[in-house]
Amino acid sequence: MNRLLCVSCMHVVMLGWLIKGSIFFIIWLKLKNWQLIPTLQHYSCVVDLLGRAGRLDDAHALISDMPLQPDTGIYGALLGACRVHGNIKIGLEISQKLFELEPNDAGYYILLSNMYALAGNWEGVKMTRGLLRSKGLKKDPGFSSIEINREVYTFMSGEKDHPQYIEMSDTLKVLILKIKEAGYVPDTRFVFQDVSDDTKMDTLYHHSEKMAIAFGILRTKPGTIIRITKNLRTCNDCHSACKFISKAFGRVLVVKDANRFHIFQDGVCSCKDYW
Repeated sequence: MNRLLCVSCMHVVMLGWLIKGSIFFIIWLKLKNWQLIPTLQHYSCVVDLLGRAGRLDDAHALISDMPLQPDTGIYGALLGACRVHGNIKIGLEISQKLFELEPNDAGYYILLSNMYALAGNWEGVKMTRGLLRSKGLKKDPGFSSIEINREVYTFMSGEKDHPQYIEMSDTLKVLILKIKEAGYVPDTRFVFQDVSDDTKMDTLYHHSEKMAIAFGILRTKPGTIIRITKNLRTCNDCHSACKFISKAFGRVLVVKDANRFHIFQDGVCSCKDYW
């Protein structure tokens, strides 16, 4: 029954019924005779629901008042919402909680750094990156895999010496040109190296997802669904690019990143730009 209630809660999230979902949870908490105690997973569902609606203060209050000790799933849901809605204040507080629970997880430092970058707070970016280095932590290199004719091809970001790079480099150039004509603008805010803008854009063009997708377009028939697996969370730039690719090339892209599945079709992503 507990699992069914959690599924119901997530169902109202997907339908966008914030008020109904909130009322459902409040009634559940008050009806003691149900003899059903909400678990961390249920609270995480509601935090995610509130986060999607931008009600970060309410989500933060729920976490503060809950009778259970919040775990990384709950704090992570709120931190993700803070990134989407640009709430640095709550994001910084929640990050500290995550650092205490998972001191060796570089992903939370990267997420906080990206929040600062979105807000244009470069001192915050520098501080967070410095903290990451001081703890001896490193961001995992990004790679994406695609299976074609039962053979798996894996591309690392910036891997211009990949055995298939010469074969697919022209397709990648055409892909970038075509989506730029459709309105794609490279988001260089997340390239933190002190290099020229041209170099930053070239770095983005050679993110592993774009390379894998270009290879998929080259090696498959028009209209074939392209399926990519990514080891990290998809960055903002690649997420934007995938929407343009799906429309410009008439392809459905299914991208499984570290957080969820994204289905890109006709310029729209199934996650509704919340991931």
